[in-house]
Amino acid sequence: MGVCSSQRHGVVARAHVKASEPTAQPGSKRERLSVWKFNSGQEPGPLTAEGFAQLFNARGKGTGKNVPRQSADRGAENEEKSAQGTLLLLHYKVTIEGALSIHRQDDFEEKKSKITGENIPGDFLQRLGLAVTCKKGLKPESPNQDDYSILVDGSTLLLGVFDGHGPFGHCVSNYIHALLPKLISQNEQLHVSPMAVFPLSFEKCQKSLEMHCERPQSNFDCVVSGSTATVVLIQEDRVYSAHAGDSRAVISRLLPSGKREALVLTPDHKPTLDEEKERIESCGGEVKKQINDIPYRVFIRDKDYPGLAMSRSIGDLLCREIGVISTPTVTEHILSPEDEFVLVCSDGVWEFIENEEAVDFVAGFGRMGVAQAAEQLAKKAWEKWLDIEGDVVDDITVMIAYLAKPSSSTEAQSGSMQV
Repeated sequence: MGVCSSQRHGVVARAHVKASEPTAQPGSKRERLSVWKFNSGQEPGPLTAEGFAQLFNARGKGTGKNVPRQSADRGAENEEKSAQGTLLLLHYKVTIEGALSIHRQDDFEEKKSKITGENIPGDFLQRLGLAVTCKKGLKPESPNQDDYSILVDGSTLLLGVFDGHGPFGHCVSNYIHALLPKLISQNEQLHVSPMAVFPLSFEKCQKSLEMHCERPQSNFDCVVSGSTATVVLIQEDRVYSAHAGDSRAVISRLLPSGKREALVLTPDHKPTLDEEKERIESCGGEVKKQINDIPYRVFIRDKDYPGLAMSRSIGDLLCREIGVISTPTVTEHILSPEDEFVLVCSDGVWEFIENEEAVDFVAGFGRMGVAQAAEQLAKKAWEKWLDIEGDVVDDITVMIAYLAKPSSSTEAQSGSMQV
């Protein structure tokens, strides 16, 4: 798959890769650095922006790219940032997308959007059983790096959640949230062979991002910045999913006993998984956990960088050299009458909320309360972060889509497959 090939890129300064691990325990000390402590004859300490650039460029990968920093420096005033969430209502010829923010976002601030189109009823999303909320976390050094997209075309839904990381993670998630759904939806084979369309679209998205960052006029780099990508396609009696990273999608299923179970469509791509670890190590990478850190991360062998906490993503060119790939895991799920809704969230939700806890909480609001359910689940996640971590909260995205009941011809079937 070419995952170990070199890339000719310089690196810009100051990288932050989020630390996320579903098994985090209260009281654990968490260090949110993507460039970890190293020993280069100096006193050990966090690797500076300039130091990392020198280390990376010394490996023969480029001369360094002096990219203007945008909204990533602490204390910046009047900075501009795209609030990138997008809802494309293809059937209604309406686009709802992120609006430009001219101020530094407040904690728990909702991602803004702008609407282009006419005659869209105010309760359009509620009628479809759809809701999304995207909140900025408690991370003063960066803007909201989460992103989302929703495409509605008749009875077909395409949902996407993207969680950026690194100094330009918000730029990467902004770029792919707009491109990847288009690559998928505009492929003529989507309704014929959707499971084949997803990997091709992810590959094109990765290559397009790389080409964009190579352009002299590009205002961001993806050498040590990237994003998760989780997309869910709902077509009649089928749900298809494709993901790279740890933004998770689950289906709520109501059992005859009255209890609910959460069917995981997109298992997190953690570097500790046997297949992922084997690939990384064969490409010269190393999976390890640093002292006082919680997640296992991906490093160059015998080095203390870059420290990515997932084994697949879009972007992250430095990590491409050590086995991190953008190829998604793709699944097909045949709906059953017991399947209620799909819940797609960034790991700002999943860090401290279990799958079953989340679906039970959302179900309590009912279909007509879907918007309130999304808002309150985000609030619940926020409060969990504050209770456990105290002064750190990740960005939080919640997307809920209620499912139509399958036709009688398919009610006898249910199951899933994965590639």
